This record gives sequence, C-alpha cells and structure tokens, in this order.
Amino acid sequence: MKTLHYFSLLLCLLQLSLNAQSGQPDTGMSSQPVQLRFQNNTLQPIYFNYSRRQLFYNKTVRENPKEFLNLCRTLHDPQIKNQIARYDHLTQNKKIITASMIAAGVTGYILTMVASDYTGNTPGANNYQYPMLFGGLAFLLATPILAITMSVPHQKRKEVLFRDLPDAYNFYVITQSKK
Repeated sequence: MKTLHYFSLLLCLLQLSLNAQSGQPDTGMSSQPVQLRFQNNTLQPIYFNYSRRQLFYNKTVRENPKEFLNLCRTLHDPQIKNQIARYDHLTQNKKIITASMIAAGVTGYILTMVASDYTGNTPGANNYQYPMLFGGLAFLLATPILAITMSVPHQKRKEVLFRDLPDAYNFYVITQSKK
C-alpha cells in the first residue's frame, strides 16, 4: 500500500513540474526593464572569465549573467540571436534529459517493487517476475547514466553564456561604436 502512495505522490509532483514548465515558456526575461550599460551614449564591452564563470564591465563591475542574457535578448544582431537560440536549445535539451532521468528512476523503482511482490506460489510468477526485475534494474541503471549525460548540455550552456555570447556582444559593441 505504501508503494501506491509513493507512486501517486511522485506522479503528482511530476505533473506539477510539467505544468510549471509548460505554463509559461522560460525565456529568461524578467518583468523589470533591462538597464543598458552605456558610456558616452555607447554600449560598453564586457570582459569575461570563462574558468570562473564571471562577467565584468570595466574589469571591476561584476554583471549578473541573467541580466546580461536579458540585455542580449533586446539587441537585434544575427550573431547574438544565434548564440541565444543555441543557449535556449541547450536549455530545452537539459529539461528533456532531466525529465527522462526522473521517469527512468520512477519506472525502475516501480518495476522492481512489483517484481519483488510476486511470490513463488503464484502460478506463472516466474514468467513475469524476472523480466520485470531485469527491466526495473535496467531503468535504475539508466538513471545515473542520464544524470551524467545531463552535465553535457549544462556545460555547453555555460560555454555559450560565459564565452560565445560575450564574444558576439563585444563584436556588436565594436561595430556599433565605429558607426
């Protein structure tokens, strides 16, 4: 009976999570207006340290990465738009892998619990018990593999946010200052 309660609780939490994700798309946009960093009516270039995951203006003023991403979303430049599209695609991949990891863990747990409930006296129990146990263990083994795989899109997202997007932004700032 406890297994059914845990299963229903996990399904409710999964449904709430999916509703929250599908309710409004995560664009990273805040409701507050973005304050552009100007110096003499031109945008300032941004300095970045990829190894420490930091962004700076004037090599001293730290910039929040989310605010920088929102700033870049307001600029109309093809290179910046390509980097933002890449960032959003990697974010979507990360969400899909996370949902798969959760589903594999729950499915593996349920299959192993159901397989352990079969007793040797039940007619035909061995016909169902071993395949369910094998499937449950396979799903449980897939969970940490998916967790490790999830780090790949996460690292690529950080690479875009802390290296590629600042490069595209700085190129845009330099070309705008020459006009």
